[in-house]
Amino acid sequence: MPSQIVIVDDDAFYAEILLDLLQMEGYEAQHFTSGQACLDVIEANPGFEADAFILDVVMPMMDGYQLCEKLRATSRFAKTPILFVSSKSSLEDRMRGYEAGGTDYLTKPAQPDELNAKLRLAIDAAATQVEPVAESTPGGAGLSSEGLLDYAEQLEQQNTTDGVLEVLLEQARQDGFTLAVLVRGAEANRFRSTDDSQSPIEKELLELAPANRAQVHFNQRLIVNYPVIACLARRVLGATQAEQARFCQDVALLVRMADLRAGRLAMQSQFAEERRYWMDLLLKAEAGISALQGQENGAGAGIDELLEEFLISVNERMIDLALEEDQEKALKQSLAEQARRLQEQLGAHTISGKAVTEPFRALVETLSRTL
Repeated sequence: MPSQIVIVDDDAFYAEILLDLLQMEGYEAQHFTSGQACLDVIEANPGFEADAFILDVVMPMMDGYQLCEKLRATSRFAKTPILFVSSKSSLEDRMRGYEAGGTDYLTKPAQPDELNAKLRLAIDAAATQVEPVAESTPGGAGLSSEGLLDYAEQLEQQNTTDGVLEVLLEQARQDGFTLAVLVRGAEANRFRSTDDSQSPIEKELLELAPANRAQVHFNQRLIVNYPVIACLARRVLGATQAEQARFCQDVALLVRMADLRAGRLAMQSQFAEERRYWMDLLLKAEAGISALQGQENGAGAGIDELLEEFLISVNERMIDLALEEDQEKALKQSLAEQARRLQEQLGAHTISGKAVTEPFRALVETLSRTL
């Protein structure tokens, strides 16, 4: 049976486009021009069903956020996927949608592929959704010194960022924190939560968290944002302001400790990759020198000086693998220029055999790919 999609948007033209897109993908869809019209039909029809709602945010009388809150207040649609579409897409706008109970957020006009992917993901996730683990109240004394020491030791035992993530999640569960956690990676981000739920809008909130703010508060929720790891506390617990402040401090401390360990692991991985890169260059340079051995010394001292200069530069780079990005780029440009000069010198002295010139050509190509 096709999934039933409800669109609520006061823009009839845009709603017609959404209807066509959804019908092309095999969905059954209906459109309401206002939130109140939608609620009236739901109230008048106890058997009214919807597998997902797509709500415009900006509407007169009742906006999409307000309609979402009213739908969430009913038992029928408390867990039904609700996607917002809006030309407003800032972090604050998405926070407002998350606070209202939204499942995901699309920037208007929604692209067909993105709309279909997010809608299908939301419907499939709702079908397999498990009851969230009930929140427990953190201890009144906050994190203990013994507990933090044990947590720190467990983090240090991890050799991968995945291992760090697991330790953080387990510690959060023990302390009664309900968190969604994002680990930033070189190729892809990893998203997990303490109750193993998957919320696209939570993931987007963490990805949009501003780099210059370590903490972002909105109502009873908190984002803690560090270079490698960011987390969202779904509810800031505590009966008093002092207890809530301690809760935020405890969550921030757990995440900061995990971020430091993950950052060191990422740096070690980067250094290992850089070392492999420069070792490859050194081997290619040595191959070029070996190819020159036995040749007549018609190239003169100029080539000898260039070879020496090149090898010194590469060996120095092997020693220091902590250059800033602009410094590393400048060094690579310098080495590429030296390799080109070697090629020119070899050609000028008719030393042009493939076994001689190919290693230096490979050097230039390798360097050029990474500049």
